[in-house]
Amino acid sequence: MKTVYITEQGSFLIKKGREILVKKEKMVLARLKSHQINQLVLLGNINITTSVIHFLLKEGVEIIFLTAGGRWLGKITSTHSKNIELKKAQFEMAKDEIFKRNVVEEIVRAKLENQKEMLRRLQLWSGRGVFNEHISQINVLLGKIKNKTIDSLRGYEGRGSAIYFSAIKIFLKDKEINFAGREFYPPKDEFNSILSFLYTLLLNTVLNFLILHSLETMLGSFHTPEYGKPSLALDLMEEWRPVVADYLALKMVRNGDIDNKDFYFPEKDNPPYPELLEDFRNLPVVLRKEAIKKVIASYEGRMQEKLLFDDKKMPIKNLIEGQILLYARAVKKEKEYKGFIWR
Repeated sequence: MKTVYITEQGSFLIKKGREILVKKEKMVLARLKSHQINQLVLLGNINITTSVIHFLLKEGVEIIFLTAGGRWLGKITSTHSKNIELKKAQFEMAKDEIFKRNVVEEIVRAKLENQKEMLRRLQLWSGRGVFNEHISQINVLLGKIKNKTIDSLRGYEGRGSAIYFSAIKIFLKDKEINFAGREFYPPKDEFNSILSFLYTLLLNTVLNFLILHSLETMLGSFHTPEYGKPSLALDLMEEWRPVVADYLALKMVRNGDIDNKDFYFPEKDNPPYPELLEDFRNLPVVLRKEAIKKVIASYEGRMQEKLLFDDKKMPIKNLIEGQILLYARAVKKEKEYKGFIWR
């Protein structure tokens, strides 16, 4: 699956033959061939004609809309669920408390293990054992999660994340990027801004695979189902947060690929996109246009990196899809769901 991101504010898409032209004023910025892409992601003020939408839907290319700052808005897709039997099985298993508890335990176990692995890498990057205590505390939590209730497992996950992000805060204390601790939307500092954008990209990847394989995205177990909330997508992205988003954000800061000049602060800076002032007015910090491009490029590169799984190396994007397929098999009672452990 190839994803193309359009980030140039004020650009517009038109159809010419079997090509999509990305233009700004009279300049052609890019030419896209529909057979070479599966997904088009539009960030912010990107104009798209009805003829382009119709053409892309016929070609099976889905269109994703994000704000210029990377917040999810919605999608247009021609893909409809074809596997009704899988959906029926999924709704039946939603009544099975043992199944749900076992899946949640695996999600929490995998996330804690992967957070621990990220901390091990921070140890290597730091060249000292400053995070030994944090790793030990996560090990203690891992020893307690067996056969616990879903509510208890949510509590262990929350404690693990508190330990984990306190370690990340220590790692970042002498860096140019500020991090006061994990904050949800809106992000209040630079590192949270990077994380939030990467989590949006990761959620989009998981959502796409769920839809592709006919799973109901809103029927989760770890995240309680709510109106408009893609609970299953949020469930199945949990184990990948440290592997993909956290790792990338930390690596970019460590390597100097992103610094405090890559951020816009609405209270004191002129807006990077004047026509989108309302999108940013209430946000404490926003990634600038060039920074967004760097983060997207890093994310797409990470999706192609190979990790070890069952004694062979596979691209991360394939591994994520494999976990969705494993969940589908678990729903059909063919195999137990096991979380992906990063090594």
